[in-house]
Amino acid sequence: MMTAWALGKNRRRSYDARAVVTGAGSGIGRAFALELARRNSHIVCADLDAGRARETVDLVIAAGGKALAVTCDVSDRSQVESLAETAEEWFGEPTSLVINNAGVGVGGLPIGDIPLEDWDWALGVNLWGVV
Repeated sequence: MMTAWALGKNRRRSYDARAVVTGAGSGIGRAFALELARRNSHIVCADLDAGRARETVDLVIAAGGKALAVTCDVSDRSQVESLAETAEEWFGEPTSLVINNAGVGVGGLPIGDIPLEDWDWALGVNLWGVV
């Protein structure tokens, strides 16, 4: 069980944050961005799909929040570095919260029938994208 002190401390981290959310173009990532907007945070909404990232930003702004859309393939280190630089520039100070939400799945076939390229892609996003 969390103490009141721990709950308060955790609460502060996600309120008034300078947050970067990867995979913000849909699903859980979009939900994170919208919740952060309700918590008075500024949000960089990063997604591989630029249009979906912009849709999330529009929703955040409609909810009264502040957000910026950034196209980013988290499996590409140079794009992640650029995302970090863009966020810090836009915030005017270092990012205070990162939600590494981007993720993909492979499946539908027996393990041995899934091409190695698909596994490389999944590891690039799900492992290296977080690291």
